[in-house]
Amino acid sequence: MAAILGWVQRRWNEVLEPVVSRATVDQEAQLREVWERELDWWKHERGLAGDSLRKPITQVRHLIKGLPVTEENSWENPRTGEPEHIGLRVFNLSEGEWVQMNARTQGVTQDRLTQQVLLKTQMRWSSGPCRYYFRRSGPTWSWASRCVRVVGWPRS
Repeated sequence: MAAILGWVQRRWNEVLEPVVSRATVDQEAQLREVWERELDWWKHERGLAGDSLRKPITQVRHLIKGLPVTEENSWENPRTGEPEHIGLRVFNLSEGEWVQMNARTQGVTQDRLTQQVLLKTQMRWSSGPCRYYFRRSGPTWSWASRCVRVVGWPRS
């Protein structure tokens, strides 16, 4: 796992870990309240929404996986059949929310693919034709327009 974001580590140390490490299965409702408050804090104080929640949620779940699993704090994950910390059951998004987040990501990718422009040109410093794909927006497209001005518009 990549390094934990600094603010996620601080929130874990100060707010989440003291509660989650002592939680039992009987305290699932209280854990859900803590999780809802934490998500609210992420959304309002950190300004996170949609896909930007993916990394911090994954990192918090990774930190929970590092906690010891006991009979008092574990539940059996029906997908794996393995006992897991109750925090992993609570500190997550619903399957529908993950599907919605993934669908949005796929939509963004599709939009980018439909906006790409193929430029085929003979670059002066290369021996053969080169193909360059550029999006219509962003720094790549501005570089492409400078390239066209220097080299000239491709001839058919």
